[in-house]
Amino acid sequence: RKYSIVGYLSCYTTCYVDAVLGSDSNDGLSPATPLETIQEGVDRVMDGGEVIVATGTYFEQVQIGRPVTLTGPNAAVPGNGARG
Repeated sequence: RKYSIVGYLSCYTTCYVDAVLGSDSNDGLSPATPLETIQEGVDRVMDGGEVIVATGTYFEQVQIGRPVTLTGPNAAVPGNGARG
């Protein structure tokens, strides 16, 4: 049998995601090289890491089975505050 292992130069503590500018073949290490999907960010970040999600519409059902933090553009806005 032959096995193929794909290695990613990837984010571990923080992954950046942007539905418009991203690609899941990017490394996700910075806002300049974001991933495209939240799921890819969740899959690549380590336990306790952070996935920073840019403004946008994400058509996906994200499965999160471990401790990670998702941070979006309105992260510091209280529940009744004005949204950006």
